[in-house]
Amino acid sequence: MFERTGALAVVHNPEANNPIPLGLLPAQAEYLPVSQGDEYLLDRKPGRLAR
Repeated sequence: MFERTGALAVVHNPEANNPIPLGLLPAQAEYLPVSQGDEYLLDRKPGRLAR
């Protein structure tokens, strides 16, 4: 169980009252919502991992 590693991703909430800045949390990828009318598309950005 502890031998497997999973991908760590941050998905930003477009409706958040206090949005988290890009790059604040360590992750392998970050997903930013892009408004497309009444729905959102997710734009993938490379993340940054903690050292």
